[in-house]
Amino acid sequence: MLAACGVVAPSVARRARTPMMLERPWRAVRRLAERFALSATLGELGALAEVSGRQVDRFVSEFTRAFPMSGGGWRAVTVHFRLKTAVLFLSAEDATIAEVAHAVGYGSADAMAKAFRDAGVPSPSTIREALRR
Repeated sequence: MLAACGVVAPSVARRARTPMMLERPWRAVRRLAERFALSATLGELGALAEVSGRQVDRFVSEFTRAFPMSGGGWRAVTVHFRLKTAVLFLSAEDATIAEVAHAVGYGSADAMAKAFRDAGVPSPSTIREALRR
């Protein structure tokens, strides 16, 4: 898919293979991302991947081993995804920080700012200013 969009060279895409164990949960995570289900539960992931809770635990363990994130586990994956999506949305000129916070699942701009602080990244307003330069 990235090769088709011109993001990576086709030769690189052919060499980069998703480990077989991760293909099924990755498809489920992708479906969650497409719906902007940024705080999906493990139960929702299991239902989309059509696997048991125990298998979801194994998938998440393998996923976080393959793609390390601070904190580890499914919560870290969803927080990471929400923050990255928030940064992307902060680049929209007409969206307020409160609207971005709501769009990515935070109850308020303050809650999103706290999540940014907890992650050790600059505040949403600082990021927005940097994106507008």
